[in-house]
Amino acid sequence: MTRRDRTTGLPGAQRGRRAAARAGEGDRFSAQRLARFGIIGVAVTALLVVVALLAYNWYDSSIAQPGKTVLRVGEEEFSLSYYAARLPEFARAEGATSGLLLTDALLGKLEEEGLVLTAAAERGIVLSDDDVTAAIAVWLGVPLDTSRGSLFDNRYRDELRNSGLSDSHYREQTRAREAETRLRESLREEIGET
Repeated sequence: MTRRDRTTGLPGAQRGRRAAARAGEGDRFSAQRLARFGIIGVAVTALLVVVALLAYNWYDSSIAQPGKTVLRVGEEEFSLSYYAARLPEFARAEGATSGLLLTDALLGKLEEEGLVLTAAAERGIVLSDDDVTAAIAVWLGVPLDTSRGSLFDNRYRDELRNSGLSDSHYREQTRAREAETRLRESLREEIGET
């Protein structure tokens, strides 16, 4: 008991103030606890929103619309899945190009391929599956032997693994490349060597 408490003779008032102070501290702690729960709740909600957006983005690009046409040149159509499959390989080939310029450059490249395929078809240059397979063998530098376990088979599987393309996407790319080669040869024969 302090001197002041002894001289005033009002010990009850002191106890009341101390109890009120303790009660105020309890209110302050519960307010801080409530604020902490609020902050944690907002952080968890924000995290869930980010996860939901990432999941939707993956769903939209992988499941919902991979067959959607992103480019049409004449009769040739290029799907979103083909475009997305070609993008990493194209980015490696182009080097240090920014993202937006890279995607536009790939669209330009696909447009050129579409024009080549259309022009080749108009000139009667039609490539069968066997022609595409032969072009793949020439591109890989191996003899054409499509039997399982052959040198062609092993090199082709390695090429698919390294490029990240599926068989159909790789064959589509090779078809465009071979059509361009045959179209150039046809034009050289028609015009003649200069």
